[in-house]
Amino acid sequence: MDKIIEKAMDIRELTNELFDFSIANQEGSIELEEPATVEDAVGDYLSEFYGSLEENGYLINFDAIKWKEKKISIHTNFFSRILNNLLSNILKYADKDQEVIMAMIYKSHEVGISLENTIKESKKLSEKTGIGLMNVQMMMEKMNGRLEVIEKDSTFKVILWFKEER
Repeated sequence: MDKIIEKAMDIRELTNELFDFSIANQEGSIELEEPATVEDAVGDYLSEFYGSLEENGYLINFDAIKWKEKKISIHTNFFSRILNNLLSNILKYADKDQEVIMAMIYKSHEVGISLENTIKESKKLSEKTGIGLMNVQMMMEKMNGRLEVIEKDSTFKVILWFKEER
């Protein structure tokens, strides 16, 4: 019975990824929210993300989340889907005994949201379909941003880069 439930959840996850793919792959541009400070634009989302990780027993290092008065524009539906995708990946692949590190990175014309974790020994990234991160990349591009993925040894890090708005 556990195996059936696990497979049903895998099918559900893949269905969600395909749905996100169809949304992100639609032609045409999207309308972004009005520029807002980083905290106003994404603060509540990151707080919920933190709460979901904590609820699932993860250790979280939130010390590098520092708010500056820089402004960004997001599409709330896309940003929510991106964080849901990244949360799902962490729940599947991250080692609960190691910290998930959340950080803000500020460059001259960009603002980055960094999420870093250690990969579980038992999970192979080759088991992934790759659709999820491809969806994140497409949604970031639709929001005039970009996705950076850094994989080194057992560490996995994504940075969501947003253009700073004036």
